[in-house]
Amino acid sequence: MGDVFMVASGKGGVGKTTLCAMLGSQFARMDKTVVMLDTDFGLRNLDLYFHLENKIIYNLVDVLKGVCSYRQALLPLDSNRTFYIMPGSRNYDFSLPEDAFSCLIEKLKAQFDIVLIDTPAGITPIHQAMFPYVDQALVVVTMSQASLADALSFCHVLQKQGLPARLIFNQMGPDMAKRRNRSRLQEMARHAFHAEYLGSLPDMHKKCAMPSDFLIRGKEILPICRTILMPAKETE
Repeated sequence: MGDVFMVASGKGGVGKTTLCAMLGSQFARMDKTVVMLDTDFGLRNLDLYFHLENKIIYNLVDVLKGVCSYRQALLPLDSNRTFYIMPGSRNYDFSLPEDAFSCLIEKLKAQFDIVLIDTPAGITPIHQAMFPYVDQALVVVTMSQASLADALSFCHVLQKQGLPARLIFNQMGPDMAKRRNRSRLQEMARHAFHAEYLGSLPDMHKKCAMPSDFLIRGKEILPICRTILMPAKETE
């Protein structure tokens, strides 16, 4: 059975969807079978990273409403058909039906090694509905005060749910790549957020011109993917 990872953030604009696309692409390069779900209903854009916006016939909402089978909504992202996306819907007015979602997750876990769920920013009813079916939460945060504050609130909610929180610091400046600053981030994650530090990523918007450019930058994301596949560490 596969593992289910929620990719989340307290604040919008921290690079959550970009990170989800990068994680999925890197896991696929590691010979894992991967599916990504876009649950940011009304604001879907995960499909844009793979130039699939004009190829969508069915989406996640169609599956949950019983309009189509889950296989009909899966779009392959590689020639081996081991890497897929299930796009979200442009429909804003949708609440997650827990029974249908639970059934879908069980089917995906049986077929894929990795299930990545790109979620809306903040803490929404969609998050609350999917918490029971998630194995781990990957929380994306930047060093802005607003992002840190919102991520802290999100981690508190995860702790109440009994879900391990694992932090990824994104859009970091070059100074934060130094070893002493990585140690600072590890201590911050552990003591302030009671979460595990997975790693940090540079601000790649300055390095990549197109969304698809992010997907080939395996050097930055590979160590994080390797750590994600390891058991979560206990935090204080």
